[in-house]
Amino acid sequence: MKKLQVFISSTYLDLRVERQAAVQAILTAGHMPAGMELFTANDQSQLETIYRWIDESDIFILILGGRYGSIENNSRKSYTHLEYEYALSRQKAVFAIVMQKEALAAKVKDQGPDVLELANRSGWEDFCALVLSKMCGFFSDVKDIQIEIHKALAKLQRERMFTGWVSGASVPNTEQLASELTRLSIENASLRQRIQELEKENQGVEKKREFEVTFGGLTFEELAKILENEKIEIPAALLIDNGRSPVDLLDLFFANKASLTSGVTNRVGVESAETFLFHQVGSRLIAYGLAENEKVAGVIWHRIRTTKLGNLFLTQMAHRLQRVEKVGSRKGSAS
Repeated sequence: MKKLQVFISSTYLDLRVERQAAVQAILTAGHMPAGMELFTANDQSQLETIYRWIDESDIFILILGGRYGSIENNSRKSYTHLEYEYALSRQKAVFAIVMQKEALAAKVKDQGPDVLELANRSGWEDFCALVLSKMCGFFSDVKDIQIEIHKALAKLQRERMFTGWVSGASVPNTEQLASELTRLSIENASLRQRIQELEKENQGVEKKREFEVTFGGLTFEELAKILENEKIEIPAALLIDNGRSPVDLLDLFFANKASLTSGVTNRVGVESAETFLFHQVGSRLIAYGLAENEKVAGVIWHRIRTTKLGNLFLTQMAHRLQRVEKVGSRKGSAS
């Protein structure tokens, strides 16, 4: 698996818990978090070091709360502001998670006014305006941060071709690879031409085939294979008799479609099975657009349920299984 280096930028003292949640989410996704907790942002050499870390990272994630941060003497901007602008200038994959106003107000009530920017309010407001004009999500608590990061990582990996980090033992012979790519390119061009010819022959036929239905840019078959390859460990307490673990995400989605369609929550006191579905299954399905996280009005808990796209995927999956069963039945009769 290709591992990505993800640079986490934020003010530090007021967002320590939020940064830790981001680190955990990145590690859970199988990637490498990077940050500058061990450096004091007080001179140009430290800023150059930060820029070098950003250059070496694949993705830049900003967590924005109520503080603007330490000011760099020359620009009179905060170091966090400069990091964000530098990542944009280097055309890095940039994503921001912004604290919602209600959550910030609750943080002020709990921790005091130190979590708000008082000395450089105009600088913080200018920075917020820049961040909100780009790709961003919002959070009220640490669970929101983890969900938003999983969604962002999945989206960015679909949209971009990252260099990432791989084991030296897994690097192939480049000459053989170049030769194989040339052969595949020629074969691909031939296949594309044949496809175009077939499409012309079938013009006017209004029949949608299963592989023409796309899910966030992926065909049904491609998405099904991705979910099959994503394995999830089942807690021992949830295993029945000699139940197997890990189980692939596709099986878990289909087996628990009734619960996920009606919605699973993170309410205190719910059964352990529902807690498992919320945190381990639902959050992963969100990354593929198959489920969504709903904040229920008047309560502090969230609900995850399948989207229209997720319901369509389940329907396609059911049809697929029915066809497989019919084919197997016909083969059995013939034999």
